[in-house]
This record gives sequence, C-alpha cells and structure tokens, in this order.
Amino acid sequence: ATYTLNDETIIRFAAAKVMRRAEFGELSPALSVDNSLVTGTQGSYQLDPYRVTQYDLSAEHYFGDGGLISAAIFYKDVKSFTVSSSSCVADGDTIEGQNVTEYVNVCLLDTAGVSQANVNYATSDQDLAYVEAQRDAGLTGIVIDTDVNGGSGEIVGLELAYQQQFSSLPGAWSGLGISTNYTYADSEQPDGNPLLDISNNTFNGQIYWEYEGLQVRLAYNWRDKYLDTQDEKRVRPVGALATGVYNRTDPTADYFDPTLGNNYRDARGQFDFSASLDVNENITLVANAVNLTGEPIRQITELDSIWKYSEADRRFTVGVRGRF
Repeated sequence: ATYTLNDETIIRFAAAKVMRRAEFGELSPALSVDNSLVTGTQGSYQLDPYRVTQYDLSAEHYFGDGGLISAAIFYKDVKSFTVSSSSCVADGDTIEGQNVTEYVNVCLLDTAGVSQANVNYATSDQDLAYVEAQRDAGLTGIVIDTDVNGGSGEIVGLELAYQQQFSSLPGAWSGLGISTNYTYADSEQPDGNPLLDISNNTFNGQIYWEYEGLQVRLAYNWRDKYLDTQDEKRVRPVGALATGVYNRTDPTADYFDPTLGNNYRDARGQFDFSASLDVNENITLVANAVNLTGEPIRQITELDSIWKYSEADRRFTVGVRGRF
C-alpha cells in the first residue's frame, strides 16, 4: 500500500508471507564424519521449510534528477526455525579407529554399542588413559550434529538510503553522482544467538561518473561481525572441563551456553572499481577490479580472538559486451 504525501514524497507499507525450503545438504540424511571419528554432521529429511511473516514501512523523498532520500523500518518473524541438536552415536569402527588424543572432545556412552541423546564428556578427574580404556571397551561414540526444527526467531531493523546525481554542475561534472545506504538489523534465534549471516551494521556506498558513454564507479562495502557457523570450533570452557557437561542445545538443562563453538566472520570492508565505455550502440568495453586493497577474511571466536585467517587477493577482469 502506498500513500502520496505530495509530488516528491511517498509512504509505503508492505506485508508478506514467504517460504524457503531447506537446502539439499540440510535435508540429506547422509553422514559426514571427521577422520578422527570424533565428530560429524547429518542432515534430516524431516525439516520443515522456513516460513517468514514480514512487515516493512518506508518513507521516500525524491528530488532533482534521480535524487532520493529514504528511511524504512522492518520486522520479520521466522517460523520453523532450525537449531542444532547433538547426540552421541555408537559406531563399531571407533574401537580400532578413533583418535582420542583430544580426549575432552570424545563423547562417552552409558552402554557399549547403544547410541544416546545425551552427550557426556570426561570430567576433570578423568584423563587420556581413562578415555582410551573406554574406547577399547566400546564406550565412546561420535558426536553427531543434526539440524532440527526449533522455535521462532525474529529480525527487526532500520534502513537509510541517499542517492543524488549532481546534474546541475557544468559540463562533464554533471555526470558525477553518489549512492549510499546503511542498514541496522537486530536478530535472534530461539537459542539466543543472532541469526546466521546477519550483521548488526552494514554500509554500502559508491561514487560514480557517467558522461558521453563512459561510466566509472568506485564502491565501498562494509559489514561488521556476524555469526558464520555454530559449533564450528572444538572448545571446552573451564566449567565443562570441570563438570564434563557440554550443553549448547538444551536451555532447560544445567550449564546451558548456546555460544559454545560459535564461529564469527570478523568485520570487513572492501573497495571495488568498475568502468565501461560504449564504443557504439552495440559494443561496450568493460573492466572491473574487486577488493582493491586485498582485505583478508578473518574468522574469530566468541571472545574475538582470530583462529582462521584467509588471504583474499585482488581480482581484475576485462571484457567486451555486445548487444544485438
């Protein structure tokens, strides 16, 4: 629904229900186990689709030749959410092939050969020799993480945008323009963690120049830290080392901490450059440069310490685009 305040200003409201099915890898029941036979993952064909009810309210003010200032607030209610559930799965191969060097990460079975929902680890007074003996007796299992449908989550946020082409400037300067937007999003999963892949703050800005068939753009994209994966790292806080209880999935049980093993993508910004030249109505020469400053990708823990560092090189491409 839209309401026109005047010739330059519009108020918009939107409501929608949307659905997205789980990824194929999430639905596949295939097991993936590490070569130490300590941890693994498994999909589930029983996952329901993600269902979202969302609302948006925005105000847009237009001015000049393509100028815009806008502000929007949004709310998204996410149903059929997925949360990770862990279990200790018995497997006959563990007796001969399981590496228990990192014994604090090896789950212990109550009964040999019988899988169980509870994931128990060695306590502070149980050492490597104890876990080795348990393994030899068939009393160790593999920690398998499986996504299951949980409660609901939500996203609430604000978006601001501004763009303007300075067409009133003389000559070639009239092709100069700017476009920016900023988004704040606060999200929460049923377990208290933020949603995956959603930063609290995101900014995008570009300066461009378009004149007589030549287009040049310099863009900067930045986003702050966001949750990349859950239970990625094999961590044991001091409490878990003392009690043997590692609980990141059951809020009703003791020592619940949903952040255990969280893996975050650190804040990162990069510059990208693009240019094109219209040779004629049919042929355009194009060139692009991505990540001009060679910004790396840093994975960080819940305590903001870097545990994984990846180089990200500059990429340059040139090409010809034809229209017929």
